[in-house]
Amino acid sequence: MIGRTKTNGLHLSTTLILTYFFVALIAVVAAAGVALPLLQHYQDDQRTESHRSTVLEYTQSYDRMRNSLLQRTNSSNPNPFRDYFSQNITSTNSAHLWPATPPVEIVRQKFNDLATSYGRRIVVFTERDHEVKVDTEPDPNLSLQGETFPDIKIPLNTSQTNPAPKTSSSGTQNNSAPFETKITSPSGQELSLIYRSFNNSDRPNLFGLTAQQQPVAIIIAEVVPFPEARPVWGDLSLILVVAALAALTVSLIVGFLLARNLSRPLVHLTEATHAVARGDYDQQVSPEGGYELNQLAQSFNQMTRNVAESQRMQRQLIANVSHELKTPLTSIQGFSQAMLDGVLRRPEDFARPAEIISNETARMIRLVNGLLDLSKLESGQAALQLRQMNLAEMLKNCVESFAPRAEAGQVSLLAEFSPPLLLNGDSDRLRQVFNNLIDNALKYTPPRGYIRVKAHRSGPNIVVSVSDSGAGIPAVDLPHIFERFYQADKSRRRDLAQEGSGLGLAITKEIVTAHAGKIDATSQEGHGTIFTITLPALEPSQTLPSLDTTSSQAQLQTAPVINELVHKA
Repeated sequence: MIGRTKTNGLHLSTTLILTYFFVALIAVVAAAGVALPLLQHYQDDQRTESHRSTVLEYTQSYDRMRNSLLQRTNSSNPNPFRDYFSQNITSTNSAHLWPATPPVEIVRQKFNDLATSYGRRIVVFTERDHEVKVDTEPDPNLSLQGETFPDIKIPLNTSQTNPAPKTSSSGTQNNSAPFETKITSPSGQELSLIYRSFNNSDRPNLFGLTAQQQPVAIIIAEVVPFPEARPVWGDLSLILVVAALAALTVSLIVGFLLARNLSRPLVHLTEATHAVARGDYDQQVSPEGGYELNQLAQSFNQMTRNVAESQRMQRQLIANVSHELKTPLTSIQGFSQAMLDGVLRRPEDFARPAEIISNETARMIRLVNGLLDLSKLESGQAALQLRQMNLAEMLKNCVESFAPRAEAGQVSLLAEFSPPLLLNGDSDRLRQVFNNLIDNALKYTPPRGYIRVKAHRSGPNIVVSVSDSGAGIPAVDLPHIFERFYQADKSRRRDLAQEGSGLGLAITKEIVTAHAGKIDATSQEGHGTIFTITLPALEPSQTLPSLDTTSSQAQLQTAPVINELVHKA
C-alpha cells in the first residue's frame, strides 16, 4: 500500500493569506510614511499662516500701546510713564532735565498694569546687553526676566531707522511696520517679539542714565506666541490605526478567498494523484482556478487517460502474447510429448511433427523479433540510419521483388510515380514499410484484382499510396489496425495459412513516425483499402552532388517499365 509522505511547511492557503496580509501591512506603512511628511508640511504651513495673522493683529495693538506711551499730555489713554520723560527743553539749550529713576518694582508693576489693560504680554530689554528687565508673564517658569538674548536684532541707527511715529488727525499711524524677532525661551517655547526703538528724546528714564546723561536705551516689545506645533501622528494616529485595521481585514478576506480559489484545485489534484498512485487510473479533475490551473488539470486528465490507455495496451499485449504463444507451444508440447512417450516409432512418422514444430518455432521467433523491434522503435532505441535517398528507386525495387508473387496470384501490380523523389531516410526501414503494405495487399486481394503503388511530390512532402481491390476493412476495425496484435476479421482473408503476428502495421506506423511522417488508412468493404504515407521531401537546394540530373533522368523510365512487366503477368 502506498502511504502519504509526511511533509513540513505551511499550507499554500496559509502562505497566500500571510502574503496578502504582509503586502497590505507594507502598503499601509508605506502610505503612512509618504502621507505623514506631507501632512506635517501642510500643518506647518497652516501654523505659519496662522502666526502671520496673529502678528498682524498684535502689530496693530502694539502701535496703539506705543502711541499711548509717547503721549505726554492727558488723553483718553493715559501714559503710566509720562512723569519719567524730559521736563525742561528750551530752544537755546539742548540739555534735558530727567526725573529721578523709579524703583524697578514700580516700573514692573506699571508694565503689568499696561499689559493687563491691553491683554498682551510685554517684554522690556536693554538695547546694549539685551537683558530682559521686565516680563509681564506671571508664571515664573515661563518668565524671561533676567535672561539675555544676544541674537535679538536691533537697528544700528535707532534715531534714523525708527523715527517717532507720526499720527494723523484721525489718530492712525504713518510709520512703517515694527520689527519682528523670533526667540526661544529657556523652557523651549518658541516666541516672536514685535517692537520699535525709541528716539533719544522719546525714551523715558526707567532704568537710569548713561554716562552721557541719557536714559538707558530700552526696547518695549509685545510677545506673540507661536501656535503650538502638534505632530501629525498624534492627530492622525486613530485614523491611521482604523485604516490599517480595515485594510488588513480586507486583505485577510481577499487573501482567504483567493487562497481558497487557488488551493482547492490543487487539493483535488493531490487527491486524484494519490488515487492514481494506488492504481485508479480513471481519475479526472474539473478544470478550475484560472488559466494555469485549468491547463494543469487538463494535462493531468490527459496524463491519466494516457496512463490508463498504456495500462490497457499493456494488459492487452500480455493477453495477446499469451494467446499467440499458446497455440504454437501447445503444438510443440504435444508433438514433443508424443515423441518422448514413444507414440511415434517409425522414422517417417517424425517428418510431419518435425515440420510443424519447426514452423511453430519460426512463428514464435518472428513474434518475439517483432515485439523487440516494435519496442525499440517506440522507445527510440532503434536509431535510424538517415541518408539522402531516391524513394522512386526503392519503390521500383520493392514492386519488382513482389512481381512474381503477384503473377502467381493473378493480381495486377501497378506502379505510378515520377522520379526523382528525394528525401532523408533509412532505406532499410522504409523498404520494410512498403514491403509490409504490399505484402498485406497481396494477402487480401483476390485473383484478377489489382494493387496500385503511387508516389508523387505534393508541396514540401512526398505522398505514397498503396491501394488494393480486396475485400476492404470493416469500419469497426479501421481505427484499431495500427494497434499491436490487432487483426481484422479473418473471414476476409483468402489464405489463413499466411496468418501474421498482428505487429506489421504497428511497426510500419512507428517507422513512418520516426521519419517525421504520418500514415493513414481508408477502406470500404467490398471496394478495397488505401494506405497513404506522407514523408518530408528534400528541396533541390538540399540535395547532394551525387544525385545529379543524369541519375534522375535514368529513373524517369521506371514507371512504364514496371507497368509493362506487371501487365505481362
